[in-house]
Amino acid sequence: MFWCYGTSKRWISCAKAFTASRLLGSSASRFAGVWALPQGGCTAFGQVEILLIIHTIMNYTVIENVLTMQELDAINRVVLGYDFPWFYHPSDTHDSQGLPFMCHTLVHRDESYTPVEGTVNSQSYEFFKTIFDRICPDRTVLRASLNLTFHNPAEHGSIHVDHEFEHNNLIIYLSHTSAGTILYDQNHKQIDCTPSEYNTAVQFAGLPHAQQLCAPGETRLVVVFTYI
Repeated sequence: MFWCYGTSKRWISCAKAFTASRLLGSSASRFAGVWALPQGGCTAFGQVEILLIIHTIMNYTVIENVLTMQELDAINRVVLGYDFPWFYHPSDTHDSQGLPFMCHTLVHRDESYTPVEGTVNSQSYEFFKTIFDRICPDRTVLRASLNLTFHNPAEHGSIHVDHEFEHNNLIIYLSHTSAGTILYDQNHKQIDCTPSEYNTAVQFAGLPHAQQLCAPGETRLVVVFTYI
């Protein structure tokens, strides 16, 4: 068992243990010898405390220290490894006018496009859902994906909203990058830009937004959740 502490001074019990093999699901059991986490830490063999440092800015909230070192190591070895499935998307918006990126969809949005729980699409979802629950307990996930982008000379990605109804966004930065997220008002006037610190999450309330683009030599790996 491990614990998470937030600035609200509440201790949140997070009872599930993690293993790197969960990123690839039960079908990846052949990787167990390669991907198994070390004993101790947040496995069943020990206990670790996670201090979630939360800063509320005008238009967004920043949460630091989101993942354990074991989780970060698992992501670096599995998600950024040779065997993890990535899929090419020609546009970062539905109108096909956006920028290309690589994606691994964890949860598809419901086909009714209404605020109901999405459909799980990946065996890796359980791993990331446990991290989400640590930050946003008792919430309904509408969609979730891992997004991987590279340097592009454009000023920023496409300005968009993820749903046409009230919702919240959570973006967790999983690589070292200078590319944060630009926030806009309903007239697409920039109102803010979030930081992009490694192992840090950003929450905001369904605002129009666009990704900043990586500097040359960088990659931008994030896991994105929308939820109510």
